[in-house]
Amino acid sequence: MEVEFRCFVLDRTVRTLSPYWRDGRRVETEEGRWPASDEEFAAAEAFAASVLTDERVRLPPAIVLDVARVRGGGWVVIEVNPCWASGVYGCDPEAVLGVVRRACVPRARLTDEDRRWLRAPAQ
Repeated sequence: MEVEFRCFVLDRTVRTLSPYWRDGRRVETEEGRWPASDEEFAAAEAFAASVLTDERVRLPPAIVLDVARVRGGGWVVIEVNPCWASGVYGCDPEAVLGVVRRACVPRARLTDEDRRWLRAPAQ
C-alpha cells in the first residue's frame, strides 16, 4: 500500500479522514501531525464516497472505513470497523465524536434500520 486513510463515516458520508500509513510506516510526525497532500485527501475521500454511495454496499449508520491507494494501481477498501473501537489518528475529534455518538444508541431509541445490525450476545 502506498498510503492508507481512516474515514469516520456517518450516514454514508465521510465526516473526517486522516492518513495513517505510508509505505508500511505510521504517518504521524514527531510534532503530532498526520501529513498528506491535498490531492491524496481528495482522492481518498472521493473513493470512499464512491463506495458509500453504492446502495449494494450494506452498512450500519456509523462506521470507520479504511481505504488505501495501491502502488501502481488504484484505491481499495482495506476494512470496515466499529467507530467506537478505532484509532482517531489525525481525524477531527469533534467529527469523530459525532460518529461515535450515533453508533452508541440506547436500545429504546433504535430504529428498525438500526435493529438489523444487532447481534445476539455470545453464549
